[in-house]
Amino acid sequence: MRVLKGLAISLLGFLLLLSLSIFGLAFALNNTLLTPDFAASELARLNVSSIAEEVLSEQVSQALSEQTPEVQSFVAEFIDDAIADLEPWIEEQVSAITYAGYDYLLGRTQNLSLVISLEPMKESLKEAVREAVLYSPPPWLAGLPLEVREQHFDEVYQQFSGEIPSTFEFDESMISSEVMSQIKQVRQYINYFQLGYKVLIGFIVFLILCIILIIREVRGATRKIGTIFLTYGAIQYAGMSQQSL
Repeated sequence: MRVLKGLAISLLGFLLLLSLSIFGLAFALNNTLLTPDFAASELARLNVSSIAEEVLSEQVSQALSEQTPEVQSFVAEFIDDAIADLEPWIEEQVSAITYAGYDYLLGRTQNLSLVISLEPMKESLKEAVREAVLYSPPPWLAGLPLEVREQHFDEVYQQFSGEIPSTFEFDESMISSEVMSQIKQVRQYINYFQLGYKVLIGFIVFLILCIILIIREVRGATRKIGTIFLTYGAIQYAGMSQQSL
């Protein structure tokens, strides 16, 4: 009987150590790649906001396509500066898209969609160009009174401003069916992972309870479980030390 008890405790201890090792990897994954905060910080390092600035600049340039070359050239001088001033806002929108994507991947939402207001961008561009027209006017406006220049600016701005949408809608329709199919597959894998993660935690608790029930003595059970956790910690520390070398 004592031999069987010892074998059972050894087997449960081995399973607990193995489960803790798997849990450690799963925990690290769950708190890095599957965390939107981690993804947002990594995107910030990649300077994704600069890509967004290029996209916005291109969109404004397209809106100016029907204007005269003089107007296009004049406004183009201020597009980059106006959008550069919006960098904090752009970073917020990139972060919002990241969180929306994670909400979909983690199953918190059923559809991948996000609506971003472009009014801050339009307002920033308006103020930058307006100030230039009034106080640093192009040659063809330099001789006109201030009121006339302001009226001219309002007319031109209303024309190309209407070509820029008030909102930017990011949804599944903007993604190719092939890529969307892969995203849905990843979403399903993450769902399996999350389920397995919860089951693993329950299994670890179950193993600990089994060890306690078999030993039936607080000090002995605490010593046994503590030894297993200490062994796991030593293995983890050794692994981290090897990686740092």
